[in-house]
Amino acid sequence: MVKFDILVEFPLLQLRTEVVSCMRRDTTLETALNSRAYKRTKRQSLREARITEKLEKQQKIEQERRRRQKHQVFINLTLLFLFLLL
Repeated sequence: MVKFDILVEFPLLQLRTEVVSCMRRDTTLETALNSRAYKRTKRQSLREARITEKLEKQQKIEQERRRRQKHQVFINLTLLFLFLLL
């Protein structure tokens, strides 16, 4: 019975060792290729959140200003064209 256990357990132990070594190798290879996938994400501090919100607000205001300016140019050109036709 002991001989049978050794005959069964030894190949399983070898297989387990091989699987673990392959997993380590593959993980190391994957980490080297794509290190961002394994990095912890940085938690944003309150100060950084406020700065981000401020920048986003400035960008939104700037986009709105550009949109209004473009519309104003369109209206001015339309009025000029109508004026020239009369």
